[in-house]
Amino acid sequence: MKWEIKAFDQLSLQELYTILTLRTDVSVI
Repeated sequence: MKWEIKAFDQLSLQELYTILTLRTDVSVI
């Protein structure tokens, strides 16, 4: 879990926001 958290921590908030936005767009489409 710690490794996953560290890897997740390295991702920037912008990247996470973009991924969530893309997923939302796909859901909308």
